[in-house]
Amino acid sequence: MGKVIAVVSGKGGVGKSTVSAGLGRALSENGKRVLLIDCDAGLRCLDKLTGIGETLVYDLGDALKGSCTVNEVIYPVEDYENLFVIPASQSEVISETILTPFVNSLKEYYDYIIMDSPAGLGTGFLSAVIPADTVLVVTNSDPICAASANTVRLILEKFDKKDKRLIINRFNGTYFKKLKAMGDLDSMIDATGLRLIGLIPEDPSLIAEFLKGGRVKGKSETMMALRRVASRIEGAYTPFPFV
Repeated sequence: MGKVIAVVSGKGGVGKSTVSAGLGRALSENGKRVLLIDCDAGLRCLDKLTGIGETLVYDLGDALKGSCTVNEVIYPVEDYENLFVIPASQSEVISETILTPFVNSLKEYYDYIIMDSPAGLGTGFLSAVIPADTVLVVTNSDPICAASANTVRLILEKFDKKDKRLIINRFNGTYFKKLKAMGDLDSMIDATGLRLIGLIPEDPSLIAEFLKGGRVKGKSETMMALRRVASRIEGAYTPFPFV
């Protein structure tokens, strides 16, 4: 049975969808069969970040209403034999009571199902978190994001989510040292109450690569960092680069 991973945050704009799209690519490069599910109703973007937007006909809401088959709502990502996407509904927020059995029915067909949660702590957040085996809390390296990540951690504990990890995204070491608001990196991690699994550097050009669909061309420090996260999820010992 496959493992379900929810990618969440308490605050918008931290780059959850970019992390989801990149992590899906990285795991599929390792030969794993991966399904990305966009839970952000009305504001979906995984279709764009995987290059399937122009082929999109049906979405998650259509499948759950029975307007199409499950196979018709699962889109393959170009150049990635093992990577697939279910786009979010354009209008309907799907509750966890409906989405959880749907996700569970797909687990036997994939090694990993990655749930890209909307920002905030509403219905979309719960829909992504409830079926998850692992929750990745995405934050940026500032005090507001760290406090938000800590709030998310406390909520996850109420739902007895034991496997929860921190990803610091869009990290700029020079800016972080100048900011001085969080002290050192260890202090920021401690403020979230979560164990770090990924330190992802800022790379605006990577989003442009994602939008093209297919494989990422050239060397990207961000993509390399996401591949390290994928290795850690798979249980490999992968040290963090010196910051």
